[in-house]
Amino acid sequence: MNKLCMNEQDAMNIARIVLEIIKYNIPLDCEEDFEVLAKRLLNDLRDLGLEKTLDKWLKEEGEEVDLMLNP
Repeated sequence: MNKLCMNEQDAMNIARIVLEIIKYNIPLDCEEDFEVLAKRLLNDLRDLGLEKTLDKWLKEEGEEVDLMLNP
């Protein structure tokens, strides 16, 4: 099990940076699908917070993570 420790704002900033990197490195025919997933991820982070978003997305992938958030 992986351990992760960060605050909510750091998570949002990291997600935005990673999404930008991915966006500029995917084939053009995948951009529309990517935009949908990126929007969904950022909305989940905003609405659910980091812990619940990770739980939700990892559950969809069948993964587990031991998460500890800093205040």
